[in-house]
Amino acid sequence: MSFTTEKDYDGNKKMVGRKRFIVTDTLGLILALLIVPANTGEREGAFQAFAKLKDRFSRLVKILADQGLSGVEFIQRIKDTYNIVF
Repeated sequence: MSFTTEKDYDGNKKMVGRKRFIVTDTLGLILALLIVPANTGEREGAFQAFAKLKDRFSRLVKILADQGLSGVEFIQRIKDTYNIVF
């Protein structure tokens, strides 16, 4: 089993590498961690990270996020899929 994630090119940052998505609770304890190639979009990576939370934290009802995760379509997708307030 390999834990390596391939690197790729991020056109916005003009660099080759990986992106990391970390979901924590209010105490800073890690709930989910996702490492993806750099060409993965911010919203798609966040959606994949939230997918790791779906059945593990039933009391999770609200998410506070960076402005990069704004947008009506993205927020509605999270609400519809996970029944979480963004």
